[in-house]
Amino acid sequence: MRILWVFEKHQQLIHRHAPAFIRHVFERFRLHTLDAAQATDQLGLSRSRLYALATAYNTARARKQAPLWTPGASGGDHAASWPQPVVELLKKRLACSPPCPYSFAASEALRLHTFKLDRAQVRRWALANKLAHAVPPQKVLAPAPLAARANRRTLAARRLAPPLVSPLQAVLPHAQHA
Repeated sequence: MRILWVFEKHQQLIHRHAPAFIRHVFERFRLHTLDAAQATDQLGLSRSRLYALATAYNTARARKQAPLWTPGASGGDHAASWPQPVVELLKKRLACSPPCPYSFAASEALRLHTFKLDRAQVRRWALANKLAHAVPPQKVLAPAPLAARANRRTLAARRLAPPLVSPLQAVLPHAQHA
């Protein structure tokens, strides 16, 4: 019995309950004859998912489509797995030294196997399969030499409005105006 419950828990809501029952629970929730805890218990949902679906149900109801409404799929990985030849190609291209760029591996997958991949998809796959490119070390930048640093007074004079600069130069003869 426990195995069956675990299996049911990971099924989509539409596969666990009849659409009419789901609509009935959401209608009772809308009318406040069920509170959130009771509705989540009856449907086997989290509180956040209950409110997301209640919003979708109320939207359908406002459009006069409540009798036809069914909940949509909830998140998860719905993408099909990549074909084995594409995976083998990516392993070959990214395991060599130096590794091919991700964009090149994606274009090769399209050219050789007509399987469209984005460069970012290849990068995420490489990270997950420990085939990602090595990250180059960060360069430590040395501070600028003293001769290249600007004089503080010069910078202050540049920030002032032009009419104020000439009286300042009279008071501060060593200040430079750019």
